[in-house]
Amino acid sequence: MLDSSWPGWSLIQSGISAASGLLGVLVGAWMTYRSQKKERRATRLRQQLQEFYSPMLGMRANIGAKSATREMISSVARRTWSVQQIDVADAESRSKIAQAGIPTIKKLQEYNNAQLREELIPIYQRMLTHFTEHMWLAEESTQAYYPTLAEYVEIWNRHLKDTLLPELVMNLNHSEAQLKPFYEDLLNQFGRLKRELSE
Repeated sequence: MLDSSWPGWSLIQSGISAASGLLGVLVGAWMTYRSQKKERRATRLRQQLQEFYSPMLGMRANIGAKSATREMISSVARRTWSVQQIDVADAESRSKIAQAGIPTIKKLQEYNNAQLREELIPIYQRMLTHFTEHMWLAEESTQAYYPTLAEYVEIWNRHLKDTLLPELVMNLNHSEAQLKPFYEDLLNQFGRLKRELSE
């Protein structure tokens, strides 16, 4: 046992005090660093959700809702017309029913075409613009779909300006089905980021 009267004892006590103080500072700095790192990560996650994934999914939901409504109305219209024609026995009456329905079917098709040109394609364009401007917030798996979306929008733009023949568009296999993996990735990343933020 060391004698407290020993001259080196005060030096040892000072050293222990200094080491304890330094250790406290280091532990405090480490805890602050961890806390700040966690907060920076949470800020990044919120930014990704609010500024990239939420708007992209919102635009996708808008397109999906309009498309589903269009398909539902068109399907009901086709069934209604078919039933009306089947219920009539003679060919002349069926022909009259068909002739009477042509203006309505034409208006329905005109509305659908106008909606595509004036509402849906502009939403796709906004989606592409948003992706371009906020790509830094997208996860790598999402960034990989940028060329697919850009191609989809560009083909529609060219088609609507009558620079592509309908046959060429068909041969390009231009369909929204191409975007399905992109939509799934948006949804998956959105869910993952929300879960990570809530943990």
